[in-house]
Amino acid sequence: MVIGGVTGFIVGLVASVPATAAELQNVIVNARETVIGTTVYEYDEKGRIKFMKLYPPAEHAEELVKTEFHYADGNELPYNTEVTSVIEKKIRTIR
Repeated sequence: MVIGGVTGFIVGLVASVPATAAELQNVIVNARETVIGTTVYEYDEKGRIKFMKLYPPAEHAEELVKTEFHYADGNELPYNTEVTSVIEKKIRTIR
């Protein structure tokens, strides 16, 4: 997971939302920098991205957007991508 501020500064790479909350305690944020969210990347056994999840900047927050990538066996590129927006209550399919 990559956490960035408005300036693009990378704060850390972590594996879960609770770990992100712990990392955020170590961030030095001044009046011009704001944590706007976190993104979690999950990969399959072949190293292809499987999920990308966007969370608001809260310790125990529900995901705002989940993107799921579907692959045919052996292909490097997804044949189907589903984007689920919790706020809009919509699922979009990209082919």
